[in-house]
Amino acid sequence: MIRRCAGWALVLTLASCPALAQTLDENALFEDAATIATANSESIALYNTLQSVTFSGQIQNYGLISLDGDDHQFLSYADTDFFLDIRLNKGIKAFADFNVLAASREVVPGAGKTALGVKEFFVDIPMSDTLYLRTGKQFLSWGRTYFWKPVDFANQQQVDFFRPAAIREGVYGLRLHVSEQTDNVYLFFQTDDANRLTGIAFIGRYEWTVGHSELGLSSRVRYHQPTRYGFDFYTPAGGWDINTELSASYGTTRQRVTQNSGVATASVISREWVMQAAVNVGRSFDWERPDRITWTTELYYDSAGYAQNVLADPVIGPTIVALGYTPNHLSQWYAASFLTISEFPNHSTSLSSNILANLVDRSYVFSIGLTYTWIPAFKTGLLLSRLSGASTTEYGQSGTAYQILASAILTF
Repeated sequence: MIRRCAGWALVLTLASCPALAQTLDENALFEDAATIATANSESIALYNTLQSVTFSGQIQNYGLISLDGDDHQFLSYADTDFFLDIRLNKGIKAFADFNVLAASREVVPGAGKTALGVKEFFVDIPMSDTLYLRTGKQFLSWGRTYFWKPVDFANQQQVDFFRPAAIREGVYGLRLHVSEQTDNVYLFFQTDDANRLTGIAFIGRYEWTVGHSELGLSSRVRYHQPTRYGFDFYTPAGGWDINTELSASYGTTRQRVTQNSGVATASVISREWVMQAAVNVGRSFDWERPDRITWTTELYYDSAGYAQNVLADPVIGPTIVALGYTPNHLSQWYAASFLTISEFPNHSTSLSSNILANLVDRSYVFSIGLTYTWIPAFKTGLLLSRLSGASTTEYGQSGTAYQILASAILTF
């Protein structure tokens, strides 16, 4: 295996070496029949190497109405992903997800109405039957819980409560995957925001099974940042699926705002263990047909969050809002529940009902929605959400009491 890795490194080095580039005489190039024959043979070889090129995508159009008493705001936008999948011989694969986000008005002043981005852009190289390499921008689906993910050390984008199935953006890096029967070892070198080698984060993960249970150990190391440790497991119990994630670090890069003599001060959390835990319990239920109802509920704890309703504090609250915070991670305790009934009230419609709760400041988000499937590749939906809580709570401070989200999603 070491010889193969060295061989790949040599090929990549030679391919990128400027000293091997040659200046060609264009006339001589096309006058030489041998050169033309060589070019044709290379084209044929490339054609024979290529197995498939697939272009697909998803076009999502939304209309959002935010209501507060007699006032309201409106926004329409389109979130489109174009997928390019290239398959070569020997299992080599390239994949890209190009994203276009276009809105009817500027959401952030100066940001414009249209944003172009690349969510994923990577190449897969199977080095052997058990060793796989992926390089580029990629999304890593590590961890087992549904909404909060304490051991998701690489991904930076959180799950959207209103669109939990939305495609999240990946991160840059190099991933090695070693697979041996039911055991898996992952090594990921994350290069996001690294302008020198010391800025690269190293993430390792080991997965194994014990009977019907699945377990995982993770760790993230980066220079000048606290090392993070993670443990997760899945086990079935009486028809229920139980998923748990735990993470710990001695200190964190997050800030905590405190006050002294009426003055708010923000400081990085250090010299204390920071613990995060998520427990998810869910299952499917039969109703006239198998697995028609799916339900999952999740409890989340974060010791770095606030144990009181700090937004109600006249000194600390404005400072926290001004500095900004990660939504659904402000307080220590949260809970969420997701319920879906497929083919209800008819064969083409599905009903969903979700709730998100900040258990510290007692603010809530409740949503109920219908999705209608016209054909397998086209769906429309309507989601009504109620944001409940005082004006000094996480989900009540926006001033929005209700949200109506209409959607039309085309997949091709």
